[in-house]
Amino acid sequence: MVEEKLESGQGKTAARQFFSRSCTPIFLEFDALITALPFSEGGEEAQLKKTEELQAENDLVGQELQKQL
Repeated sequence: MVEEKLESGQGKTAARQFFSRSCTPIFLEFDALITALPFSEGGEEAQLKKTEELQAENDLVGQELQKQL
């Protein structure tokens, strides 16, 4: 359903369509990764380390997106 709305661009400007198509999958993937983080394994330090790793990966994706713009 989301993909159909993104593809059809229902009433969106070209810029908004571009950001919807490129950013929405990234945000969904990031959300899935955060949801998958274990809350009790390894304690808070392990969670912080994993969050930092995910943030570094997210920064790389952001940099790539900036290059494309």
